Amino acid sequence: MGALKMLAERAGVELERSVPPEKNPNGALYDIVENARHFFVEQLEKNADAQAYITSRGISPETVKTFSIGYAPAEWRQLYDHLTKAGFRESDMLAAGLIKRKEGNEGTGGHPYDVFRSRIMFPVYDSSGRTVAFAGRLVGKEDEHAPKYLNSPETPIFKKSETLYGFEKAKGTIRKHDFSILVEGQIDLVMAHQAGFTNTIAVMGTAFTASHTNKIKRFSNNLAIALDGDNAGFASALRTSKIALGSGMDVKIVALPDGKDPADLIVEDKDKWRECVRTATHIVDFLLAKFSKEEV
Repeated sequence: MGALKMLAERAGVELERSVPPEKNPNGALYDIVENARHFFVEQLEKNADAQAYITSRGISPETVKTFSIGYAPAEWRQLYDHLTKAGFRESDMLAAGLIKRKEGNEGTGGHPYDVFRSRIMFPVYDSSGRTVAFAGRLVGKEDEHAPKYLNSPETPIFKKSETLYGFEKAKGTIRKHDFSILVEGQIDLVMAHQAGFTNTIAVMGTAFTASHTNKIKRFSNNLAIALDGDNAGFASALRTSKIALGSGMDVKIVALPDGKDPADLIVEDKDKWRECVRTATHIVDFLLAKFSKEEV
């Protein structure tokens, strides 16, 4: 149904629902996260600070539109109130991971509140292009109690271990060029796509899994890993490489300058990023060179 909907939108054809809602137990969840996506997009258009942050990261208006980047307001119940007025049930908002209840008030008398607040919002899609979840980056005043990055919890329509951010947009180019580029965050991904590397995908705040490799291998057996150029990035790349190699993939490492992540490097020097991708080395050669240098 998701693929059919996407094709219909391209062709300008309006679909009529022919399957009763009760036949699709997750239909309400797809509808509610799609409605939330439109809400976040509208809120971004109203918030100058959020727009300024996006601009400061080098993200163009065209990229904002392509990825439906939005903004979650700082208020505690603005999305909840919006979805309630739109006719959605609170139980479905909870099931979709969009709201929570105050601890100790899980019953009907509790006080629901929005999960995402004061965040740049990146919609997450399944392989068919249906909105299934969100990733949010905190903006404005830093809150020591709030994580900088926050993803939707797992739901009946969203499994982190099976989902790759940007995969629905990248899979065609991955097949065409016969390799994919793996980055760590949403901003890294949108900047890579903006720079023309539309075969880039990203993990969803969780470890790379065999399920991820199975998705990628349907389009290409070649993977280039471009994680942050620090010790944590190296350790993550090593873990990812082991899983990909274990699944029979051919793995290369895109070596970034120390302390740089893909997004920052693309903003500072797009040609340098392009050169790093072009000169990516096989994981074995990369490790041999690294360990040899450390011994010296």
